[in-house]
Amino acid sequence: MSDSDVKAFRLEPRNPLAWALFPVFEERCLAFIEREGIDADTEIFRQELRARFFHPQPNTRRMYLFIDEAGIARGHFVAWLDVAWGRPYIHVNQLDVDEHYTCAAVKDGMFVAMDEWTEVLNKDVPDGCPTVDEVSFWTWHEPDVFVRYLRSGCDLKVSRYVLKYSVAERKKAINEKALN
Repeated sequence: MSDSDVKAFRLEPRNPLAWALFPVFEERCLAFIEREGIDADTEIFRQELRARFFHPQPNTRRMYLFIDEAGIARGHFVAWLDVAWGRPYIHVNQLDVDEHYTCAAVKDGMFVAMDEWTEVLNKDVPDGCPTVDEVSFWTWHEPDVFVRYLRSGCDLKVSRYVLKYSVAERKKAINEKALN
């Protein structure tokens, strides 16, 4: 099976086939979290995926399975509309393909789909209101490797780092310091 045999299927609740494929999509998304060691509660993420799939406004999310000619899911893509600092943007939560696949044609199609989606989202925005003018990919890989993979004809740049800490660990450290 070649990479070019992989096609993108958009999961939309209005399509009966999407209901049949959603469990496969959901399991791929949850397996991605486990495999990549992402610090996320998979049950909460499962509920979020379901809520976003069932949301009555189809323009708030995009969910795709990459399926080969044999009907086997070889990758997936999930993105949703989000807001940060008062500006709406498209948040690509996961883009994943099976080992030995690049899904290059599908990946390129995802950029076209994001362009079309932003046009739909921005079509009826009143003057003076913020439009969607950014797509943000989150990656758990080295950013430079991901940027090379995503080569898309646009200038992809690493623009954010996520720093976090455990509240429980901080409290424990403060208590230990106070005891000394």
